[in-house]
Amino acid sequence: MLAPGGPALIATWAPIERRPVMKLAFEAVAEALPSFPRPAKGDLQDPADCVREMSAAGFEGVQCRPFTASIRVSSPEEYLWLIVRSAAPFAVMKRKLGEAAWRENEARLLEALRPRIPATGMELSAEALMTVGTWPARPG
Repeated sequence: MLAPGGPALIATWAPIERRPVMKLAFEAVAEALPSFPRPAKGDLQDPADCVREMSAAGFEGVQCRPFTASIRVSSPEEYLWLIVRSAAPFAVMKRKLGEAAWRENEARLLEALRPRIPATGMELSAEALMTVGTWPARPG
């Protein structure tokens, strides 16, 4: 519950083109596991849509700003380890496949990742949209 006059923050992901850290994983899955379902495009991936939705809900002074974070991975193995532990779609995929099938498909994923991640490692980023607004104060 928000206090009257209190701020609220909603974070959503920017389009996949501005999230190389995830785009790399989705491309590897498409290559290595072509029959695996592809993720759907998320909602509210445009700042104007974020502002419009939050304003329509009654918030005031709504603003949306991008926020980008980066990570450095040293190898395909480190990248896959990180993505499976930090990205829900990949944790779910591992659980659905089961341990034996995961080990077999993990090798395929690593084969698909190796040409995409240089031997020297690489930095990958992801952009989120941070939308903030204020819940109106009660008339007094």
